[in-house]
Amino acid sequence: MLVYAVTFYCFVLLVYQQLVVDTSDRVLEEVMEYEDYSWIKLSDDIYILSAYFENRAVTGGPFIRVLTIAKYKKDLLVKKSVRDLQPKTYGKEGFNVVCSVENGTGKAIELEYEAVIFEEGGKQFAATFINCFMGDSSLVPTHVTLRENGKPVRIPVKHLIPSKMSNKSSVCVRALFGPYDNVNQIGQFINYYSSVLGVSLFSFYLLDVSDRVKYLLGHIQSHKETTSVAINLVDWNLPQELQDWEVLWDYGALIALTDCVYRSMAEYGYAYIVDMDEFVVPRQHIAKQDTQALVDKIGEYKRPPINKTSHAFLFKNTFFCSEFNEESDFDNRFDVFSIPYREDFFWSYKLRAKMLVKTEEVVAVGHHRIHDWVKPGISYNTPVPEQVSLLHHYRSCDGVNTGFSGLGAAVLKNKKIEDKSIFKFKHVIDAAPLTKIIYNTFR
Repeated sequence: MLVYAVTFYCFVLLVYQQLVVDTSDRVLEEVMEYEDYSWIKLSDDIYILSAYFENRAVTGGPFIRVLTIAKYKKDLLVKKSVRDLQPKTYGKEGFNVVCSVENGTGKAIELEYEAVIFEEGGKQFAATFINCFMGDSSLVPTHVTLRENGKPVRIPVKHLIPSKMSNKSSVCVRALFGPYDNVNQIGQFINYYSSVLGVSLFSFYLLDVSDRVKYLLGHIQSHKETTSVAINLVDWNLPQELQDWEVLWDYGALIALTDCVYRSMAEYGYAYIVDMDEFVVPRQHIAKQDTQALVDKIGEYKRPPINKTSHAFLFKNTFFCSEFNEESDFDNRFDVFSIPYREDFFWSYKLRAKMLVKTEEVVAVGHHRIHDWVKPGISYNTPVPEQVSLLHHYRSCDGVNTGFSGLGAAVLKNKKIEDKSIFKFKHVIDAAPLTKIIYNTFR
């Protein structure tokens, strides 16, 4: 039985949550650290998450980029050119908002702004940038305030300082929901990416997870000095009215992933955009167990077109269906080293691919590729050849179809084959300091 006690301590940088878990033979206590921001409601039309000072070489910069979920108003979108067939920008009448900025002097300056959707589609609400234009590039913003009908929301402005020389890598995962309770999966996920690909930062957005998952994350946080693995946790306190896929797609996945890339940009040159059941697996020997070695190996086999630069790498998906591995318990004893069978099929990089991105080049994250770049004429989504690396996807395939929009045949009609390519990394994970820490968490 689990007994869950919670105490909140609000500090400048973090929120601490004390966890007490009662196992069958002992009481475990841990402290979990949250980042210092979450959703704030401005109005029935706009919910605010975070803000960043956008001083990269983007059109219209510098400006403050406020990440929001906003009402989708298709009729108020305007074309920016005759080629703009799917407009994403609102006209001035889109939202009744006033934007003002502070620069440390205590004085607020009102700014012009533009609202731009960065969702790939649109439900009743959509991920939306509210870009407040600075004009005077000498100003160094500290806080931004959005005001609607007299109600203000004031939040700090974080600064984007792209780490151009960093080869360090992070992992970004969309909001966990369910409640998510697969402690074996999340433990092996963190251990695999940190041990095999050298990831040193994991960012999780927690909408609905179990007590023991929270405990495990707090436990890993407390061993950062031993493992060199950092865990950033954001309380994804999405209002109940937005927790409906017919209102907001996928619990605001793209805003979480985009925020994650921005948060990690200052220190981490690369970010993997993957789900908990997805493992990027090198199939060629790489010189070191880190991301730069994988990128170098990809470059030996695949180059971007002339005058383009690889700023994202798309990994082809293949399903390791639970139905093909009936002796493995995906829910309670998840272990990639006991799951040897997959479909005899590699998906197109245009369908179900996941990616590794160069953080400093990204404006907004898409579900399966990057659509919005800092340098759109140069940046390129490079498909990774399947002989170099694949995306192993461990899940039930019941009801999953092939083809665009799932219009093809059922995945379970594909032949199954044995693929133990990930097994060669078992000794790497077994030797990692994190392995013993995770294994002994509830023992």
